[in-house]
Amino acid sequence: KLAVFTGGNKIGKSDVLKHRLMNRIVGEDPTRSGVQYPPIRGRVARVWLGSPPKNVRDWLRDMDALVPPGIQKKTYWARGEERIEFPPSDRYERGLILTIKSYGMPRAEWQREIVDEIGLDEAPDNPELFPEIQQRLLMSGGPLAIAATFTEGIPPWIYELCKGFDQQYKDLMDGPFMWCVASQYENPLLAKEDIESRMFGLTEDQIKIRIDGIPLLMIGENYFSRDALAEQWKQFCVVPEFVLNFTAHGDAIFESWVDKGRGWKVW
Repeated sequence: KLAVFTGGNKIGKSDVLKHRLMNRIVGEDPTRSGVQYPPIRGRVARVWLGSPPKNVRDWLRDMDALVPPGIQKKTYWARGEERIEFPPSDRYERGLILTIKSYGMPRAEWQREIVDEIGLDEAPDNPELFPEIQQRLLMSGGPLAIAATFTEGIPPWIYELCKGFDQQYKDLMDGPFMWCVASQYENPLLAKEDIESRMFGLTEDQIKIRIDGIPLLMIGENYFSRDALAEQWKQFCVVPEFVLNFTAHGDAIFESWVDKGRGWKVW
């Protein structure tokens, strides 16, 4: 179970990740009526959020502020122990712990526990962490969500998970995946002058990746070197624009297709 939210900077990928993990903590998704997460009995429920070392405290602050009023919690701010603990409830018999895990932690800190969902802010530089992440989710069957701007191309371990999707990029309108490009210029909270100031010193490719949100690189090579990917991108670019609604769970629904019961997952 893998969700990858990729695109340019400042387009809301981290917000989607925050709300996705908070839905797990609360036990339901407010954007999808009737959808609830299964109860966890006999052990402490665990959610991990992996982060670059410099962003750990920011993530803890943001997740602490996102907890809905009325939900009891205790937040631990000590360096290396950043977490939020929630008491036992009807859904989580022995409580739930959200832990912010720094990519600077040794591999041993990513071992031992059964984890129900893991979110990653950017991809960890250390490839040794990924086997541990897989193992943590193996017993629970929980999902992995990654929010990242891949300025140097997708890391090999993520590519190995995603490369099978290439075979499904055959028909834009019927396939389960789609291209969704989100430019910083589409963010109503960003002034044009601020966006253009961020371009200073960036290469042409970096501008396309960071500002325009166009995926250029896959594992060190041009993203569209494969004929199937290049053809689908060509089709997508000529398809008339639709109104696209995102849910906090990472789903994207075209309003024009709602009456047909159709929708696409964003990858």
